[in-house]
Amino acid sequence: MSQDQGTEYKIVDSNRLNIKIDWVCRDCSQEALLLEVNRGRGFSSIMTVHEDTCDICKKKKPVAAPRCFGYLKYQVPTDWE
Repeated sequence: MSQDQGTEYKIVDSNRLNIKIDWVCRDCSQEALLLEVNRGRGFSSIMTVHEDTCDICKKKKPVAAPRCFGYLKYQVPTDWE
């Protein structure tokens, strides 16, 4: 999720029970890999995807389960639900 000027952000962990992240797109996961908290991590290029809404960017596109991306931590706006 690209950053907008003046927007505050927080980090959410896709492996926490209290965080509702069911589907994540590859674009958001590739951006998440650039975060310091995910340094040294990666994900497999082999995964099953389907067309749905990404829980991070809220766009309809090919998505997979967070486990396919190694349960990364994602940067989202503070008002993200």
